Amino acid sequence: MSAVDPRSIKEALLESDWILAMQEELAEFERHKVWKLILQPKGHTIVGTRWVYKNKLDESGAVVRNNARLVAKGYSQLEDVDCDETYAPVARMEAIRIFLEGGLLRAWYETLSEFLVMSGYRRGVIDPTLFRKANGNHLMLVQMYVDDIIFGSTDQGMVDEFAMLMTNNFEIIMNREINFFLGL
Repeated sequence: MSAVDPRSIKEALLESDWILAMQEELAEFERHKVWKLILQPKGHTIVGTRWVYKNKLDESGAVVRNNARLVAKGYSQLEDVDCDETYAPVARMEAIRIFLEGGLLRAWYETLSEFLVMSGYRRGVIDPTLFRKANGNHLMLVQMYVDDIIFGSTDQGMVDEFAMLMTNNFEIIMNREINFFLGL
């Protein structure tokens, strides 16, 4: 991992870790089919892009991931002049919160909730984002938080079973044991 955030693409292209991070970002565009090359429409200007580089740190301040994001320079667009819609690839936190709470989060919560219930988990009565499954004297707990899932059990076999269940049914990234979450 590169320990320094590059200040320009010129600097980023000097380090293989940042090149890999940029390639991963472009691969995600292709995988999600959000990138389409078209001819420039007459009467419209081209909205440029730029790379934004930021290291993701763990609780001790060590670099755990080099993040490269390709963002549009949406500020250069004029609605009804350059485009008939506006697009902000880097949204304000308030907009993200409203979006997540009003739609995406609800849809993800319903999908995952139904899946967990069908897999033998019981939804919490006091906290509906907490799911539990008992196996003899052992207990498995699954807590949802936005798009993160925290899980643990008194039995390592139940943990392994849940991890396999999730990776076989959803496209997820399994991190390590939790020791740093929500800044705590």
